[in-house]
Amino acid sequence: MRKGKRYSRLSYNLGKASVKTGQATGRFTKKRLTNTKERYHHFKAGKGWKLAKDNPSSFKNRYRKLKKQGLTSVRNIYQKLKAAFSFFTFAAGNPATWIVGGLVFLLLLMMSFFLGFSSASLIQQDEFELTKAYTHLTWEDAEHTRTNDKGITYYTKVDDVMGYMNFKFHDYELHKPVYLFSSETYKDYLSTLWHDLNDGEDLKSMQDLYETPKYKLSKDDQEEMKELKEEGVYASMQELDNPFEGKSNEDSLTMTYRYGYYDLDGKPTLQEYILLEAKAHQTIVAPMDGVVSLDGDDVILTNGIRRE
Repeated sequence: MRKGKRYSRLSYNLGKASVKTGQATGRFTKKRLTNTKERYHHFKAGKGWKLAKDNPSSFKNRYRKLKKQGLTSVRNIYQKLKAAFSFFTFAAGNPATWIVGGLVFLLLLMMSFFLGFSSASLIQQDEFELTKAYTHLTWEDAEHTRTNDKGITYYTKVDDVMGYMNFKFHDYELHKPVYLFSSETYKDYLSTLWHDLNDGEDLKSMQDLYETPKYKLSKDDQEEMKELKEEGVYASMQELDNPFEGKSNEDSLTMTYRYGYYDLDGKPTLQEYILLEAKAHQTIVAPMDGVVSLDGDDVILTNGIRRE
């Protein structure tokens, strides 16, 4: 145990010795420049190339002292390196170390698996933060539809924006700053992005903005995001089946009315439902297995013995 504790401080002591050597060199350089300046003034005044008599510093003495300190520091570094080599040699021959190392490696492997699975999904936010971001962008649509004097109804492709934001910023939160010490929050960033997409009559797509400095994505990043979108922007969050009989989750759905804000009665109003387009005589089926019942104002879905 004592030996393990001693070796655990090797990195700290090694770095400490290196810092001390650098500090000593810095002090010597500063003092040498000061002495040179003083000697020059004396030489210019006709007193010779020398220091004042009352100056206790001497270049030779300082050089000897620095040399001694430097050798001591180098010796210390050598001892630390030697001790470090002994520690790793000891660890390599200790069966207990191999067992602990194997467990740590297994843990790291499992973590990398889960992190890899997460990074393979385009959407990195949780449902709550994603809904906040999605809803804010629809609010921008409703507010600018209400206030513009040209009769324009804005309908931004929110899915493209959500995909881009999650690809670039991962699991961001609206109220937090985009960059450290920045006053711009992600909510501000989304509002600016909305304006850049819907600037006057020159409407743009997210693809158009990938070449601009603020929203720049390299060709490799664009290709990677395109591959992730092929599985569906919200593929990692999909829990409901296709509500149309005879259709699978691979079939696309046409949504004629989306969740979010609309300009209703002269103000942005949140509509918390969607409308899907269906063909004539299309049979509608439940998107989730279970039995639905009403308990006052509560809707209860019972799936087997579990109540959700």
